[in-house]
Amino acid sequence: WTARELLGASATQQKFLRGAAVVGVVMAVAAMFQQALGDSVTAAGLLPGYFGTFVYRNQFAAFLEALLPVAIVAAIDDRRRAVPWIGAAAAMFAGIVAAGSRTGVVISLALLVAVPAAASLRGSIPRVALVRLSAAVLLCAAVLTAVAGWETVWARFQEPQPYSLRAELVQSTAAMIAERPLTGFGLGAWPVAYPAFARFDDGSFVNQAHNDWMQWAAEGGLPMFLLMLWIVVRAVPAATRSLWGLGILAVFVHALVDYPFGQRPALAAFFFVLLGIISAERSGRADTAK
Repeated sequence: WTARELLGASATQQKFLRGAAVVGVVMAVAAMFQQALGDSVTAAGLLPGYFGTFVYRNQFAAFLEALLPVAIVAAIDDRRRAVPWIGAAAAMFAGIVAAGSRTGVVISLALLVAVPAAASLRGSIPRVALVRLSAAVLLCAAVLTAVAGWETVWARFQEPQPYSLRAELVQSTAAMIAERPLTGFGLGAWPVAYPAFARFDDGSFVNQAHNDWMQWAAEGGLPMFLLMLWIVVRAVPAATRSLWGLGILAVFVHALVDYPFGQRPALAAFFFVLLGIISAERSGRADTAK
């Protein structure tokens, strides 16, 4: 509601979104340096073992996924500054690759293709210009990815059954949902309730279900799950109309195999700020507010 009220005007929205995209680029560049420098990262003044200022690669990737379409749309709408925005989109993609997030790479690749394609269908850019822009983004992304290093994510793609642990956690979480389908175990209680439903025990502490959708249902019951589903469904028309909003929809897809909304309240709050802006788009305030 706060984001909707404060960022309802389209000019204010644009300033906020593009400012956030610049922050995303800074984070992406920092992550590339952190991964490239390795043990020397502390001497360079960067936090060792971090991705930008994030401690978890998949939450870092989800943050950039939300902002990647902002840069692509800016390159489409602002022809005079298209080149810097193309570089910004490429840098964010390369940052996700450097971080080694498998799901993040797949989703960001899909966004790199889907956003320009949707813009073409909308008629906001000639097809020739679209092809040139898409080619420029992909080429720049490929160059920056080669510089940042793709070995980490490639090695992670080679892992046998990479999502087997998540599948076990999903089955345990499904059992938790069946136990308390209406009330759940309480928000934030998943790590405490999980051991009673665990299918294995290797001595590690499991902090999240690695599936926010299942965890919402386990902690808040099916009403919580339906509430979140309602929020996403309501956001779809305005998100697709704005094109940049495809990024926040992508984060909800990422939430099927990880926890971009979990454990980091500040990150979840940022995603809900984007949803607030989309809400203003949906109501038409972005077109009428001054």
